[in-house]
Amino acid sequence: MGDRMRLPFSPVIHPWHEEISDDPKLISEFIVKSMHDDRNPLMPIMEDKYAAREYVLEKQACQVTELFHWTQELPIRLPWEKLPKRCVIKTNHWSGDGIFIMDGGEEPISGVKKDMEIQEIYRVVRDNRDQDGNRWSNRKIERKLGRLVKRKYPFKYEWAVRAIKPAGVLVEELLLTEKGTTADDIKVHCFFGKAGFIQYEVGKFTSVKQNLHDPISGDFIPQTENRKWPPIDEINNLREHFGDEMFDNIVSAAEKLSTEVAYVRVDLFMVDSSIYFGEFTFYPRTGEKQSKEWEELGGKLWQQGLARSKAP
Repeated sequence: MGDRMRLPFSPVIHPWHEEISDDPKLISEFIVKSMHDDRNPLMPIMEDKYAAREYVLEKQACQVTELFHWTQELPIRLPWEKLPKRCVIKTNHWSGDGIFIMDGGEEPISGVKKDMEIQEIYRVVRDNRDQDGNRWSNRKIERKLGRLVKRKYPFKYEWAVRAIKPAGVLVEELLLTEKGTTADDIKVHCFFGKAGFIQYEVGKFTSVKQNLHDPISGDFIPQTENRKWPPIDEINNLREHFGDEMFDNIVSAAEKLSTEVAYVRVDLFMVDSSIYFGEFTFYPRTGEKQSKEWEELGGKLWQQGLARSKAP
């Protein structure tokens, strides 16, 4: 079937997207309300994976990965002969699809597992095949990216993402540790410029594990039912794990980057004692409810942030 036979694209609306609370108490309720009400013009800039780079550099909060290429011209054609053997290729306006990790180094990236259950669709491509053995020629990658660039982000109420213009493709540096693995995810949830809790994740390409930690003490925050990933049993205190200086630098970087919005998840990476920016996320898991502790803590922090913002 050719493109002319494709069915019309319909925006995605989850049931909870239209359950708007007038008096939100949980973080998911605040996120859904933000989808409908918050039109801060900075939000599309921050969600834009290309434009956000300049925003982060202006804040002088942390480092950004090296940018090898950017294009918004269709059809997508990448300068493959000029790109490094290892890099990340993605669109600036999409989340959860079209992320290609090009693994052309002498040794493959450590710990990549077949059929990995991960939050986003990463394709680790080595010798023109991904981790599941699917073939990805350069031209097939370009076609996939081109289709995404032509499409509007599907979730109807994720305003900040759907407002990104122009859509395009960027090629960035791939961050690897000394052990040859990708850097762990350090996701700092910030409320009105203040870090509320840290979401630390390991095993991106193997088996994801996730902890929540307090941004001051570093203590582990337990979660009970409805948690998405199992805990990292080896880490009880993130401050002790990173060391005081690095832990404080991570929190400080996230807070510097979040001062102009009500709420944002600031995704960071640490490589060789340097802190790198990953991306901004305003609608984690598109507002779906998470664990009881996550929901109540996030809602409380959002309420406290609101009170701070209204204080004389």
